[in-house]
Amino acid sequence: MLSAWNKSNNIASKRMIATTHTSGHLETRQYNEANEEARRLGIADSFWLGCTSAFTKNMDLVLLFLILFFGGKLAFGSPKFVHKNLGSMPFGTLVKFQLYW
Repeated sequence: MLSAWNKSNNIASKRMIATTHTSGHLETRQYNEANEEARRLGIADSFWLGCTSAFTKNMDLVLLFLILFFGGKLAFGSPKFVHKNLGSMPFGTLVKFQLYW
C-alpha cells in the first residue's frame, strides 16, 4: 500500500515538473490509477488487520476462560481434577499466575 502511494506521489511530482504546454492527461490517468490501487490495497490491509485482531482477542478470551476454569478446579480441589502426586493448587497461586500471565 505504501509503495502504491509512493508511486502516485512520484507521478504527481512529475506532473508539477512537466511544462505547461503538455496536456497532462496521461499523468492524471496514471495518478488516478495509482491512487485507486493504493485505496484498494489499504482496504485489504485494514480488513486483514481487523480479522487478525478479532482472532487474537477471542483466543485471549478463550485462554483466560480455560485458565480460570481448570485452575479454579485445581484451587478449590475438585476431586476429578486433583492429581494424586501434585495435590491441589493454592488459590493465591492461581491469582498470582493470572495477574502476571
